[in-house]
Amino acid sequence: MYHVIGTGITTSLFYLISYLFYRNGFYTNQTHRKLWNSILALSFILTALAGLFMALQINYKWEIPFVKQILKWHVEFGIGMAFTGIFHFIWHLPYFKGIFTRKEITINHIRNNTSDDVDIATNLFLVGFFSTAIQLLLIREMINIAGGYELITGIFLASWLIGSSAGSALAGRSLNFDIKRINLIFSLSPLISLIMLVLLSRLYLNPGQTPSLLESIIFTLLVLIPFCLVSGFTFIKLTTFLKTSLLQENHSQQRLPGA
Repeated sequence: MYHVIGTGITTSLFYLISYLFYRNGFYTNQTHRKLWNSILALSFILTALAGLFMALQINYKWEIPFVKQILKWHVEFGIGMAFTGIFHFIWHLPYFKGIFTRKEITINHIRNNTSDDVDIATNLFLVGFFSTAIQLLLIREMINIAGGYELITGIFLASWLIGSSAGSALAGRSLNFDIKRINLIFSLSPLISLIMLVLLSRLYLNPGQTPSLLESIIFTLLVLIPFCLVSGFTFIKLTTFLKTSLLQENHSQQRLPGA
């Protein structure tokens, strides 16, 4: 059974999440396009390699014991490549039409706002507290879905670190950002990961099915990416705002005696 609709919905949903992050200043349009161009290239390579193995098996009668798994991933990645290719085509539609002039959109006027009415230290505490709570809740659900074996815990923690470190890296490269908008997106990100958890488990797993190791890695990473990306980004941004605020305060205090 191939998940044509499921893979299409999943790819489209992740594209919308990625587009939402771009529109809210997590990264630039250029980074957004590089990300999806990389996904398109990766899906093409994996689809091509799987097709090559299948062709060798058929033409030269090679005994490949995992040929059925190769066929499955060949089709699944091919579906993902098709939907990603649609996004790629839409980006370059103006070129094909020859009417519109492409202009690179950059966000140059996002406010660097440390908001006097926001207690950044308290904000940081709440981010850490709720991140820990969400982590405990999600890991419990992941263990239940994956059949309860211990390896899923390590996979979960590795995926959590990967997602959080990616968010931290984006925070260092992103444009200035409004704290209130950060808090709003952070509060919505657990809901997004929960929706991904329910959706992916319904689309790709049958009732009572224990996912394989590879399926567990992919499933866990996809579910955690939305929340971990935002939480890592939020923590670094708030820390930067707090540091900037303290430096400005110290600078002001040092200038007072000589005023």
